[in-house]
Amino acid sequence: MTHKRSHWIATLPILSGLLLGLSFPPVDWHLLAWISLVPMAWCWTRPTVPRSAYWSAFVGGVIAHLFALSWMRTTYRYDTSWLGPYTDVWLTVSMLCATVFLAMFWYG
Repeated sequence: MTHKRSHWIATLPILSGLLLGLSFPPVDWHLLAWISLVPMAWCWTRPTVPRSAYWSAFVGGVIAHLFALSWMRTTYRYDTSWLGPYTDVWLTVSMLCATVFLAMFWYG
């Protein structure tokens, strides 16, 4: 029972990142920004080691920033492919922003 429950709690940062990402354009559901951190906060209130809370912040940050910065991958798009010429910049900046998101909870 506990093993199954831990997998369910591990999906909460992913849900939080998706909700926060959907609050940005092109989907632009602004009200989701107000409730997007609730799943992650609920995940942090469960008895767990601090290390998993930091990793959940990192995972939620990566997913949220991949959505929020998705405009970078299509900047100066020359063809009709999904990945534009700046996809590597998009992935790098998203990871960097997620690391800042992680550091904010690590030291704050």
